[in-house]
Parts: sequence; C-alpha cells; structure tokens
Amino acid sequence: MAKENIELRSEKVRNIIGQIPHAILRRGIGIIFLVFIVLFIVLFLFKCDDSINTVAILEYHQDELILKIKIPSNKNEKIKIGQKVLVYFNRVPNINNEKIEVVIRNKTNVLSVYSDGGFYIYKIYLSNNLKAISGKKLEINNTLEVNVKINVGKVRLIDKILKL
Repeated sequence: MAKENIELRSEKVRNIIGQIPHAILRRGIGIIFLVFIVLFIVLFLFKCDDSINTVAILEYHQDELILKIKIPSNKNEKIKIGQKVLVYFNRVPNINNEKIEVVIRNKTNVLSVYSDGGFYIYKIYLSNNLKAISGKKLEINNTLEVNVKINVGKVRLIDKILKL
C-alpha cells in the first residue's frame, strides 16, 4: 500500500481551519457577559459588616479610668451613640486574646490635629472594676495603647470594594 500524502495547501482549506466558528465565539462572549452580570448583582445585593479599626489610649486621669478612642476624621459620620466598642489588649504582651466591651455614650465635634492626621477623640469613662468578656477581672496599672473595633452597621459589597 502506498502512503498517501495529503497536503492542505489550498487557500480555502487554510482559511477554514484558521478561523474560529462564529457560534462558539458568540456563546463565549455571552457566557462572559452573563458571569459579569451575576457578579455585579451579587456585589450589589449582598451586605457585609462594616467596622472601624483604630487605636485608643487607656489611662488614669484624676482617679478615673478613661478610654480615649482616636476616630479618623473621615469616619466620624459613621459613629452613633450606643454603638458597641470592642477593646483588644493584643498590644500588651502575655495577654491571651482578652477584650472588653464598652458603649459610646456621647459624640464629639472637636477635631484634633496630629502629625499623622486629623482625629476625633471619644472619651469613655470606665469603672475601676473592669471585667473582660471572658469574665476575668482586669486591673489597669499604667497607660496602655490598645486596639479597638467599632461595628458601624452593614454595607453593600460593591460600596466596600469601591471605597478601597
């Protein structure tokens, strides 16, 4: 048997083999468009928790324990009276995930300007008998810098992404 050498040298055959069929191209573009539409709908409809993470100073002033929270000036409009604030002692060595929960009792309108930016300082007066959420009694002996997290409500995912 003789081997047949079939060579596809004609221009018509090369053009047919080199082209992507139009139906596949249209379906592919349609699927990509559909994926983007579904993604946009998900980002628009679903909401997630929004919070402000910042630092605070815990100190004694005239025999009163005061928590001074530094809220960045661009986030002050999110703060409302009655919001819960979680105070984390993770900046202090040898404390295992202890935290306390306090409540914002008043708003401030005084903008304090520092070298690292403008902040609203919220003062929360605490009792000397602090208890962590775990139930352990805490005794504050000197000035501490702590991390705080304030949950400010729900926000749409698309808004959260656009603000990044």
